[in-house]
Order: sequence, then C-alpha cells, then structure tokens
Amino acid sequence: MKKVAQLDELGIGGNPINCTCETSFLLEDEYYSYEYTNAIPKCAAPPELKGRPFTKVAQVDACPSKASAERSGRFAGVFMMLLILVFCTVGVYFCLVTKRWQAIVRHIQNPPLSYSNLASKEDQQGLEQDFQPRPQDV
Repeated sequence: MKKVAQLDELGIGGNPINCTCETSFLLEDEYYSYEYTNAIPKCAAPPELKGRPFTKVAQVDACPSKASAERSGRFAGVFMMLLILVFCTVGVYFCLVTKRWQAIVRHIQNPPLSYSNLASKEDQQGLEQDFQPRPQDV
C-alpha cells in the first residue's frame, strides 16, 4: 500500500470521518479538494460535528487545541515585535538625552585623523632617496 504522501488521489466520499485533530489535515484547502466527489464525506464524531458535511467543518471546529496554539504563536510574535520596538525607543531616547547621538553623528562626519613625524628633517628630502635604484639588465 502506498503512503499518503505518494498518492495522487484518494477517494473518501460517502465515508464517515472522525473530525478531530488527527484528521484535521484533510481540511486544508491547499492540499485536498472535494470538488469531484459524488458523495461528500460527513463527520461521524465528535458529537457536536456529527452529520455535518466535511467541507463545512473548519479546522478550528475539528481541532480547538491547534487553533489555540496558533493564537499563542501569533501572540508571541506580536509580543516580540513590541519588545523590540520598546528596546529601540528606549535606546534612541537614551542617546538623545545623554547627547551621545550628537557625538555619534559628529564622529561619523569628522573622523579623527592624526599625522606624525611632520617636523622630521628626513621628510624634507625628496622621494628619490626613498626608492631603491633599478638593477641593471643582465
């Protein structure tokens, strides 16, 4: 028998389905279609979904724990974004209050440069003495 992932088509029309978390993957529209079946499967369990056509059942109805997990994941994402926003706001406020912002901008616009040995007499000689003469061709 083939695995479900290898099947091209599986006819489940007219069969009673246990509409729970274990079968909620069958409700995903992007993978499964019930357009070409003669008899749409109906839920046999749980009691609150019994007799309901499979196409009229939402994943939230079939698996409430999955819906709460999705909500908690969404909450965690929003919480992290708010935490990052608060951190950035406090950082900018700290830089503005302590005048570090101006020091950072000034440091970027005018980087510190220094020169050495400007008063050395050797630097006053021409560049010709700095280079080795070219060896004669053999």
